[in-house]
Amino acid sequence: MPYAISSQALCEVFPHNCPYCSTAPASTTVRQPYSKMGLSRIPGHVKSQTWKVELPSCPDCARWFRYSRVAVFILGFLALLLPILIVIDTSVVPTLWCFSLAGWFVLLFWRRYRFGAFRIAYIGENEIVYAARSEAFASDFAAKNNLSYEQRALVMRLA
Repeated sequence: MPYAISSQALCEVFPHNCPYCSTAPASTTVRQPYSKMGLSRIPGHVKSQTWKVELPSCPDCARWFRYSRVAVFILGFLALLLPILIVIDTSVVPTLWCFSLAGWFVLLFWRRYRFGAFRIAYIGENEIVYAARSEAFASDFAAKNNLSYEQRALVMRLA
């Protein structure tokens, strides 16, 4: 169950420990994207807004997120490219394709799970909602920014 912390603006004060591993001090940041789609003024079209928010992290978790992003792209590219090479009649290509596709799925879901430890759940005109998996981190974060936190079954905002 995630814990939601609602704020009027981006918070600049964070707890000392890394929200992703909760053991090392958060001495660096990791850039986490947040995108929102909305209706455009042109009928039948949509507009996209993307924010890249710097969130605290320890150096090891920041390095892991940076390298895992590259690994997800490489494994996804291999999963797309290897079926084209099946015309080369070898038994190695289907095996490589299966491993690259499985590795891509596992790494993609593990990366999204790790990013879910502390994330931006919603950015609106007058509200930013942070979501934390750990109650200790959520309470410390809320106390440092003079905010309150609440436990929710699902942290999601539409609009």
